[in-house]
Amino acid sequence: MLCCKEKVVLLLLMLAFSTTPVGAVDDCGGEGCVDNVINISDDKAHIRSGPGKQYKILVTAKRSVCFDTLDKSGKWIKIRLSNTRYKSAGDVGWVANWLTEPVPRISETIGCDRY
Repeated sequence: MLCCKEKVVLLLLMLAFSTTPVGAVDDCGGEGCVDNVINISDDKAHIRSGPGKQYKILVTAKRSVCFDTLDKSGKWIKIRLSNTRYKSAGDVGWVANWLTEPVPRISETIGCDRY
């Protein structure tokens, strides 16, 4: 059994090596996020040919559409279009990260609209 001092030391070590800041809320509601998948969180999001507003709009995606992520450049996320309803726009596109959110594991199959 641990005494009070050992418990305090253990707690401090746990806090020091924690990857989540103390008091932070899990973005995915405690279920964890699906790796390399994002969800459109705005009413609509322009999917562009490059990482910036100066690039051509390929297609506009609606809220709740999920995409596999491929890369990041600043505040832009490179996404796969080839396995979605937007595949006619090309294989890949870029979306602004402020129009997206992570996907909780619990809703990967029920909360994502891919097709």
